[in-house]
Amino acid sequence: MNIEVTPPDERPAASAAGAFYSLEVVAELAGEELAGVLRYWEMGLVAAAAGVEGVEVVFDDESLRQLRQLGYLRESCGMNEAGLQLVSRLLREVEALREERRRR
Repeated sequence: MNIEVTPPDERPAASAAGAFYSLEVVAELAGEELAGVLRYWEMGLVAAAAGVEGVEVVFDDESLRQLRQLGYLRESCGMNEAGLQLVSRLLREVEALREERRRR
């Protein structure tokens, strides 16, 4: 299984571009069910964008990237929720280590 992790400095910055998505829109763009997006969010696998008032859950480009990655892992690699949690945690650790290494 070959999983590519995009370094944080190469990801689109939603806050700079101002791209925010409702639950319905991000689910459609990611090809996920609404309940699945909410489940991933509740599990901490997808981060919601902060700082947008008047809306319960708002997502950004990073959220969309995370959802697409989870969909790939689930569909192509046959991962269940436990596997998704483990791989997501490991990918966050790898990204943190890469960031630490860049700062040196």
